Amino acid sequence: MMKKLLAICVLLVATSLQAQVNTEKMRVLGLDSGLAGSVGATVSLERGNSDVTEAGATADFAYKVRRSALFWFNQGSWLYEGDKDLVNKGFSHLRYNLQLQPRWVFEAFGQAQYDRSQDLSHRYLIGAGLRFIPVQRTWGLVAVGVTPMFEFERLTTDENLETVRVSSYVSVAASRKGRYAITSTTYVQPSADRLGNIRVLNETELALSITSFLELTTTVNYRYDAEPPVDVKEYDLSLKQGLRVKF
Repeated sequence: MMKKLLAICVLLVATSLQAQVNTEKMRVLGLDSGLAGSVGATVSLERGNSDVTEAGATADFAYKVRRSALFWFNQGSWLYEGDKDLVNKGFSHLRYNLQLQPRWVFEAFGQAQYDRSQDLSHRYLIGAGLRFIPVQRTWGLVAVGVTPMFEFERLTTDENLETVRVSSYVSVAASRKGRYAITSTTYVQPSADRLGNIRVLNETELALSITSFLELTTTVNYRYDAEPPVDVKEYDLSLKQGLRVKF
């Protein structure tokens, strides 16, 4: 009971936000069966010479039974300067894995997302494919995957975009129980009919264990879009540090 109360207190104080969907950080939890996950929230206030409010929330869950695993990721981030909305974004990502053979996994996923900073009113993704694990050891794994997906976007200008992309990724994960967990995943997502219309995403995270349920995290995210909306830059780079409660 005391552990649960302490976890709630820490949750209300601070935690980090992951800027990109990355199921690998859940896989290194060593979950054999049942439920695992992490939740968090953050609030920052500045008053006086500046009037800034920043808030965010994240919730990641994994459930595994026999050969099946379900991952669910949720994130929101908001930044206001006075009455001006500077950052307003979030997503919900659901992914299902079915172990076909020791090194082969079937994957299917869906995602809903919005991001005002990218002029994105909303984006919906749905896709499926295969994941291959050439290296799997007690310390971690190396995995590659190819998951064709359909993407629908509505911009804040009310323009609609539909694209079929071939999403491929390479992921490396390593951990030592009670010490640390490192994950790095790079996605390459060209359009199926026009290879020049490509997106590249990377998330690298280091999580250092403070207690059995509390981690100090450092996360670097990079996003590149070869054909972004008008007045939106081709890349985004972020570095975040914080605390995460896991169970």
